[in-house]
Amino acid sequence: MSSPDVNKALKIASGALATLGLLNYVYPYWGHDWRTIRFGGRFKAAINSLMERKHYVVDMFMEQAKKQPDKAYVIYNNTIYTYGDIDRMSNKFANFARRQGLKRGDTVAMFMYNEPAYLWMFFGFEKLGIRSTFINYNLRGESIINCLEVTGAKLLVVGQGEN
Repeated sequence: MSSPDVNKALKIASGALATLGLLNYVYPYWGHDWRTIRFGGRFKAAINSLMERKHYVVDMFMEQAKKQPDKAYVIYNNTIYTYGDIDRMSNKFANFARRQGLKRGDTVAMFMYNEPAYLWMFFGFEKLGIRSTFINYNLRGESIINCLEVTGAKLLVVGQGEN
């Protein structure tokens, strides 16, 4: 390389390093965020691929429940719920929902804290092809009514509450 080319390359390299240093100083988490964005893109592609093949979360859960029914799935308040436990409860709940007249394509709203019933209700609805919409349990009054109107939910499921 001739001297002007070396100077130009040196200027570009030092400018890039200075930019990275400034970026790191002003926004120290940019590297983490960049990795998160890249992972999000790969995750979205994987989810889209599963959906194109009509392979949903409930299908993956049922496969695991069949393979390892005695494996712990959730530990909640010192109680262990296995894949088999959640699968059995979701089947019971799906049968209950069907007896209530809910059918494929219906929408239900779930207004619950994080509790094990949330899982078996969700999977029970999914097994029947019923869409679930999740309503933030911090909402009150008109906000809840608006959510129900917007989603067209036929049923509002209210959880037990915070323990």
